Amino acid sequence: DYNGIDLGVGKFWIACGDPYSASADTLVPPEDIAWTDTIEVGGSIGASITLDLDEGEHWVSIYATDNNGHTSYKRVNFVVADEFKVLYLGNYPNPFKSRTMITYTLTDQATERVRIKIYTVSGRLIRTLFDPNHQPINYREIIWDGQDDDGNPVANGVYFARIRAVKVDQVIEETLKLAKIR
Repeated sequence: DYNGIDLGVGKFWIACGDPYSASADTLVPPEDIAWTDTIEVGGSIGASITLDLDEGEHWVSIYATDNNGHTSYKRVNFVVADEFKVLYLGNYPNPFKSRTMITYTLTDQATERVRIKIYTVSGRLIRTLFDPNHQPINYREIIWDGQDDDGNPVANGVYFARIRAVKVDQVIEETLKLAKIR
């Protein structure tokens, strides 16, 4: 904040944990936190830690005390995966009127652009979408404007979105059902 962060002992700490564990939070020892040498524009400073975590859901919280003694924190949830997967495939809104946001999370970097093909219930391909980022790790959103590849609005009905992600020789394909209404 505007008062500056107090980096003195006990004024800044990082805790991590497993949301399904009954054990207490794990504090990262201050000597295991690596700080950047400079303060960035906007007054932020970087810190990095290395954690030995099992596969699964985890969280990390960063606590800081400013020079006036006020403490606040930020908690971030994340997933550690030891294999290449597509998680949380979905779309919103569903059903949709004119456009929908297709969302997904990759557990590792893809070596090709992620591709989403939209099909009718009869299996006819009507639209191909690509993630604009080449290696979309983590949470991603791709908008489908409810049109086919020729720019024509699609009819009301059910459609299937087939996502394809490639990492070297691993290919993942998952299917999602979408509904278009007027």
